[in-house]
Amino acid sequence: MEITIPGALADFLAGTNLATGANDHDPASRATREALDAGRRSRGRTLIITPTIDVLHVISEYAETLLATDEATRAERRAARLWIERAGHARPRTPANKTEQTPYDDTPVIVRADEVRPGDTVLACFGDDLTVDTATEPHALYHAEPYTAAPAPYNPACGCTACAIYKDHEGPLVNLAPDTPWETCDPAPAEAPTLIRRATTDTELADTVAAVEQADAAAGTWRGEWIGEQQTDDTLFTVGQDAKQGALFNSRATD
Repeated sequence: MEITIPGALADFLAGTNLATGANDHDPASRATREALDAGRRSRGRTLIITPTIDVLHVISEYAETLLATDEATRAERRAARLWIERAGHARPRTPANKTEQTPYDDTPVIVRADEVRPGDTVLACFGDDLTVDTATEPHALYHAEPYTAAPAPYNPACGCTACAIYKDHEGPLVNLAPDTPWETCDPAPAEAPTLIRRATTDTELADTVAAVEQADAAAGTWRGEWIGEQQTDDTLFTVGQDAKQGALFNSRATD
């Protein structure tokens, strides 16, 4: 399955240690470098790759880093936000020297609403007086029909009854899915405890890519948003639109 990286974010990745192989000691970083190196440039400086779920999360790590950098250009910030909106935030990674309990099993887990990933099964919510640290499974308010998560930014102009409830809410919100069995969105405060069953790796990857493709179709696609955009002075370097596969990377050293 292919996914498209906005041009300014692809350019940013090309200027990091990820592109030089300096981070190859980390298997996920190495896999990401290889996926980027095997990618192909498309019109508008976009880069089309075939990722694994780990690759998606590594790119999200870099997108989050880019958003936190004061020196980021307007185009880079826009590209990073677009990537995170479409592919999700980075997953916290366990150091290689620690034994990790697989997050992909049938055991329900309680997470913050903004930690729900595409493809997870949303089982229940909790009362407003509980937090992710105090909520336990016996407190859960189970949904009559669990559903598959497809997190998206909360849209106060949505108009559905569920979104209207949170229109005056103070604090960040997340929409766990725009399509639920009760035919409304499922918005929630970002910190709200949520009972879920994690997706399998294959399911999560498929659902993430599907969510991106659906968003592309609705928004005119990443390609479409970047087609025709002229090279500007705020890009890290220029890559011609007829660049050959693998041209994203060069041998220049980075800090």
